[in-house]
Amino acid sequence: MNELHSRYSSEGLVILGVPCNQFGHQENCKNDEILRALKYVRPGNGFEPKFPLLEKPVFYPQLNAARSCDSSNMAGQEDPVQREIHQDWANREYIEVITSSIKKIADFLNSFDMSCRSRLATLNEKLTALERRIEYIEARVTKGETLT
Repeated sequence: MNELHSRYSSEGLVILGVPCNQFGHQENCKNDEILRALKYVRPGNGFEPKFPLLEKPVFYPQLNAARSCDSSNMAGQEDPVQREIHQDWANREYIEVITSSIKKIADFLNSFDMSCRSRLATLNEKLTALERRIEYIEARVTKGETLT
């Protein structure tokens, strides 16, 4: 991420570090411990992010509040089947939000990648034209022609 930030931040790419502990316990330390954990544990080796690092967001309560199923009228009334359906609904909401976010990131990276490819192609064309011009000039000089 540091390398991407270094290479492309001048082109408008913004890298944001979003630590999270709610999908597989990837970041189980407190917000004020995250930088030390990155530096000494994972990835370790003195790593320090050169991009903004946000505080850990709390996804589940926000998703739970946003879902269309009103869980307040279910409190204390759920049998095991209802509980399973309720949990499946919450998981589906997670998956939809995460899938949407990943798609947006992928679309951005795709467009960024295409932009870079286009610029590299243009640069390559210019370099090829310069190489041909240099070869032409070298051939004329070798023949003893005067360049004007």
